[in-house]
Amino acid sequence: MAEAILNRVEFLKGISEWFAGRESADGSTVCPRHKIEHTGKTVYSAALDLALLKQTGDDVYKERLRRRVLRTLTMLRQDPNTGKAVFFPGSLDHRNAASNLIDSGACCDVLSEVLFDVPELFSEEEAGKVRDAVDEVCGGYLMEAVLVKEVPAQRLWGATGLARASVVLDRPRYGERAREAVRTWIEQSNPDGSIPYMPSPEKHGEHVGLSDITSYYHSRHIGFTAYVYRVLDEGLEPEVADYVRRALDFLVALFGKDGIKPLCNEAKQWYWESDYEVASHSFDVHALIEGARLFDDPGCRWLARRAYDRLVENVDPKDHGVQSHRGDAINFQCRDFWNGHVAWIARVIDDLPADPEEPAPRGIETFEDAGIVRVERPDYVAVVRGKKQPINISFGGEAGGGSLTYFGRRKDGWKDAVNIPKWTSLAPGNYVVTPVDRPSFKQRVMSFYRDNRHDMRFRLYVANIERKAGNTKLALEYPLRHVVNKLRDDLKGRYASHFDVSPSVSVADDNVLVYSSMLARRDGTVLKGSSLTRRYLFGELELEVEDTLVLDQAVRAILYEKISAAEDLEVETDVPFKENGSTIVFQPESFPATIRLSYRL
Repeated sequence: MAEAILNRVEFLKGISEWFAGRESADGSTVCPRHKIEHTGKTVYSAALDLALLKQTGDDVYKERLRRRVLRTLTMLRQDPNTGKAVFFPGSLDHRNAASNLIDSGACCDVLSEVLFDVPELFSEEEAGKVRDAVDEVCGGYLMEAVLVKEVPAQRLWGATGLARASVVLDRPRYGERAREAVRTWIEQSNPDGSIPYMPSPEKHGEHVGLSDITSYYHSRHIGFTAYVYRVLDEGLEPEVADYVRRALDFLVALFGKDGIKPLCNEAKQWYWESDYEVASHSFDVHALIEGARLFDDPGCRWLARRAYDRLVENVDPKDHGVQSHRGDAINFQCRDFWNGHVAWIARVIDDLPADPEEPAPRGIETFEDAGIVRVERPDYVAVVRGKKQPINISFGGEAGGGSLTYFGRRKDGWKDAVNIPKWTSLAPGNYVVTPVDRPSFKQRVMSFYRDNRHDMRFRLYVANIERKAGNTKLALEYPLRHVVNKLRDDLKGRYASHFDVSPSVSVADDNVLVYSSMLARRDGTVLKGSSLTRRYLFGELELEVEDTLVLDQAVRAILYEKISAAEDLEVETDVPFKENGSTIVFQPESFPATIRLSYRL
């Protein structure tokens, strides 16, 4: 099985079989978890089968993609809120966990692609219905939505449908609107190539953490943009190409050298119960291959293969379908989403290299707007994050303040030695304190409620979805874990070094990085009288870290969590301390208190 699954065509065949095995006699594919047909995801099975038809010539894929197209046509509906035609369910049924823009963009894209490549599979009447449906949705809903909706990744999803329809239906205005959508998302992005999941979320009543960077969605902006221009048979305009290049560099920076993107850099934290995810790798592989084509970048090809390998390692050997991770944790999206998205790999499968050469180390790269610095040496890779957005129980990156968010060594197979946990105030390589003087219990409760009231209700909604899906244990535990336990932790009134949202940073040279930060709450409120100077020395063979923590304000205790891979850890201080497993507990008796700590990785 292991050898077969690494064969690219066999991998796609397995996904096709996974979808075919779940199809009912009427062509419907109802999600057993969400109790609804995810049309915007199942339609991608037609794109998968189209790719397999080209690879194998097997008539079974003709039959499958034809059934999927005809079934998708039956899902055309009028949105009662706008009166415009969209593909159901989109946002018309909350169980779908998607939007009209995503579903309609995907359906118009795939229907147009199939009609263009294999028109002989449809009668004249059927082909006419496909053209009419696509034209109605593109000309009515998508033309407006791709410019006005809040989330850039969703707008670009709509743009993929407009671009394909432009070519197939000979509608130049659809293509121009798709390009306009591309220019709009670039205008809303950061100069360093990083992209907020939602620009200005406060304007829409959402938490500011949603404007943080997104490891899960980032590559879609790149891949969808390249796809739009490719299907329009046009080269990228210079300003678009320049930004896509920067966005590609940032995508590489999000990856650990092990081929996994640490989840601590994800704005949409509530999606994930697991410690890692590979569900986004379909989009990563697509974007990296498109990038390799555009810029002749062998490093993109190498990472594309690395990401692909991590994805297929998470295929379920029983049914050959993609999973987001291994283990018992249940993430919010379902396998219809994750398997449907494999179509984006199918579209570039011919360019996926078999055994690419590992690229040379990239040295030190700084992404100022995202607060990320990535350092590559021949035998280790380190990623440090400084500034970020505040977090609540659902949104925002977990670690900033100059924290090491990934460290991998060649000798360890590039496995992440840091593993920043979710929400917790005690994270590897960081300090946490509880002040003697802190707000009253009532004030702390009200502060938590202020930052999380919308999301507490939302978490109950998610728990109810899991209850209906039959995940009773998860449904019962979910609000306890994400509301009660997080409230209990927050009520301690702790300040942590990795919660600082705006440290200063200086790059002394190619080897030294220095952060000046303060201890902070999750909302970014800093502890007055605290300062942390953290110095990273990136040697050729190892990383040296030196911390100097100074506290002028009285605190109950100072806790420091060690990184398990750290060697030769030394503490220089007058403050009494003891080690308790992986935690060092300092008990200051007077202030100011100074702690100097160093170690090697």
